[in-house]
Amino acid sequence: MEQEKLEERVRHIFERQGFDVEIDGNRFKAQGEQTEVSGTLFSSQRFEKEEVVEAAEGKVFVDEGLSSVADTVDDASVLENQEGGDIDMPSFEVIGDIAVINQLEMPEDEAVDAILSHHEVKTILLKTEPLQGEFRVGEYRKLHGTETETVHKENGCRFKVDVTEAYFSERLATERERISERVEEGESVLVVGAGVGPFPIVITALAEPDRVIGVEKNPKAIHMMRENIELNDVGDRVEAWEGDMSIFSADQKFNTVVVSAPEHSGELLELSRRFLKDGGELNLYTFLEDGEQPQYEAFEISGMTKCGERGPALKRVRVDLSKKF
Repeated sequence: MEQEKLEERVRHIFERQGFDVEIDGNRFKAQGEQTEVSGTLFSSQRFEKEEVVEAAEGKVFVDEGLSSVADTVDDASVLENQEGGDIDMPSFEVIGDIAVINQLEMPEDEAVDAILSHHEVKTILLKTEPLQGEFRVGEYRKLHGTETETVHKENGCRFKVDVTEAYFSERLATERERISERVEEGESVLVVGAGVGPFPIVITALAEPDRVIGVEKNPKAIHMMRENIELNDVGDRVEAWEGDMSIFSADQKFNTVVVSAPEHSGELLELSRRFLKDGGELNLYTFLEDGEQPQYEAFEISGMTKCGERGPALKRVRVDLSKKF
């Protein structure tokens, strides 16, 4: 496949999912509602396998002539040559080898065929109810395949997850990397609402903290987090604690506190403050309406970053905070 055709295919894939796409040479950046995806594109008419293995970064797309690259390079997708026009694509995300359709405005069979034409997945799920309940778990219907457990690769880490039992989104991969960049080597980190462990484990892999604790109330998510700690060999620095903030003693303090459950950010904010060291940073994920400026009595706001949308006028943001007193 010609490089220009490969670029066109990649642009089409992301734009059909609502991303804005920029391509510069063989590099691309796709900005979506909840995350940013960046990576590299390699046509077999222009690149050799050895060149691809050496230069591959981020999400990697190759054509059929470079299909063997997928055995060597993490997060590589092989795009097949297609005859005819473009294919309509539903809004979906790929977690491991499972595709999750978040919104469907086309016939189910056409959506399944479209996804299978671009991705090798074992299961396709349609979200039928939004995230709800204490554990933030949605409801799903199987459109293709039966298995709901998979292993997802991200930032050099692997995560065992069953999306029908615990919340996980691959669209927050860039945000987890950004948090890692804010953590200094040797620091201590507390993650509230840690799910299956993506924040604690990615932070540990990328930032080299001294100690990270992930707190989660969902027992099924805790079980998977503990498996993921072993899977990524970070048990010497990462701990999974089941329960809410009441399990902590008042003398435990952390350099960084991440509150990753935006639905419960208000009630968790003051509780989390108790465990933040003086001079530390609290990263609070919350939902804000367009134009809304948050105010927190006991905190100074050092920054705000948009990292998704929940609706036309409701944005998911990360607010970076430090204690006033």
